[in-house]
Amino acid sequence: RRWIEGAGGGAVAGAGAPKLPIPVQPDNPRGRLLLVASAQGTNRAGIMPYVMQNVWGQLDNWRKAEQDAQLGAKVRGFDWSVAHLGKLIPAGAAGRAAELAVAPGDVLSGSVSLLVAAEAIARVLGGRVPTARNSSFAVQASGGDQAIATEIWDDQFLKLVGPELVRLPLKAGADSKALLWLREFALSFKKAGNTLPTPIDVIPMDDGAKIVFLKSGFELKRGYDDDDKVGGGKQDAGSAGGAPDLGAREIERAAALRGRPDGGLRLILEDGVVGGGARVRAYRCDMEEGAVVKEMSESAILRRLRKELPGQA
Repeated sequence: RRWIEGAGGGAVAGAGAPKLPIPVQPDNPRGRLLLVASAQGTNRAGIMPYVMQNVWGQLDNWRKAEQDAQLGAKVRGFDWSVAHLGKLIPAGAAGRAAELAVAPGDVLSGSVSLLVAAEAIARVLGGRVPTARNSSFAVQASGGDQAIATEIWDDQFLKLVGPELVRLPLKAGADSKALLWLREFALSFKKAGNTLPTPIDVIPMDDGAKIVFLKSGFELKRGYDDDDKVGGGKQDAGSAGGAPDLGAREIERAAALRGRPDGGLRLILEDGVVGGGARVRAYRCDMEEGAVVKEMSESAILRRLRKELPGQA
């Protein structure tokens, strides 16, 4: 609470600012960052095994600390980042590097050595991972005491872009046909019998394809304030006393929303990746503020991608 309000207590918010203890400062010219080193499972406290770890509300308290830090950072004009770290352990076997895994959100469950945890935090605070700003991520690593190569760190933190949903390594030589296959795969969701719950458009790209999700017109309460007027501010008058015809207004809003881009999924072929070879990655794109994650459509696409992509290693 003290972090949010500041040492001098609450202040009066400026005109148009959210009702917070002090005025929001959206600009961050100095690149200031507040990082919270948190626990694993704060977003999974209702499932095993984290239910047992949350018997006395420990994970709930961690989650509250994360939320307070995010709010305080936004209020004070900072960026924020939450690092979900597993059980901290000493370095592993001497003479080899630890096996590193980074993932967006709070999805990992393994332990992490003290050296790797410190390196991850130092990289984020040092500005070498701009995608970690205003997001949360998980880190796990064990098995060695040697420093992890920079290219491995960069490749793992690449998962925060979008964020990434899947990466599928390919066998040697399989990439020669993968690019054309990816484009045809994306276009197949526009054919009868393969349609998704969400309307889409498909854009072929030099390195794959982009599936653009479109608004269906049912998102009547997103993107418009109550006072917004569609069609130049004209409102239909009802038959009784000139009252607005709300049904007609909603239909008009639906027509205005229909077909607008609302996030997307990028399918990309990459060659010469860390460790050699090629791979296919899928990550979210064009996620503007207010865009809704299309979980059912994404799941359908990724399920087919995992099953049908030829030449998987």
